[in-house]
Amino acid sequence: MLLGEISLINNLRRTAMVKSLQPTLVASLDASGFRKHAEAYFMKTCEEHVHFLASIPLFSNWATKRLFQFSSCFSKRKVRKGEWIYRQNEDSPNKVFVVSHGSFHLRRAVNKSDAEIKKVENNPLAALAKRDGGHVLVELNSPCIFGVEEHFFGATKRISSVQCSSLTAEVIDFSRNHK
Repeated sequence: MLLGEISLINNLRRTAMVKSLQPTLVASLDASGFRKHAEAYFMKTCEEHVHFLASIPLFSNWATKRLFQFSSCFSKRKVRKGEWIYRQNEDSPNKVFVVSHGSFHLRRAVNKSDAEIKKVENNPLAALAKRDGGHVLVELNSPCIFGVEEHFFGATKRISSVQCSSLTAEVIDFSRNHK
């Protein structure tokens, strides 16, 4: 656990006290040491993000500097089997996701008499899809991007559901509102 890091990051005076209720081993780091380690951690993390982004076909031709800038737009999320990333008809589809590792099922409930099937069948992902009891099911693996359909169509609700299908997995999410 870190204590006092906010004051070091923002160069502010500490505004809280901490009291241990049991014997505790505490290690301290001065401001310059903290900044040095935080900067090294930040650079290592950014380099990992840039390397990962470069492996995605959509970003493979981007300059390293641009990938570095873009890497600050995302955060990683570890998930377990059965955990939902989002569900169909949820409000505010303001994030796009990339599978970092693991696998996911993308499902979309469709009414067979509905024109929605046409939209799903015309989707490039549908080439990988199979029908599963009124749902279209696609297996998503690294480095697959998902959640973009709502952005292209200007939807206000999610048009599909995505659930983790491997024991553990990780997704990276990009916020639509990040500038």
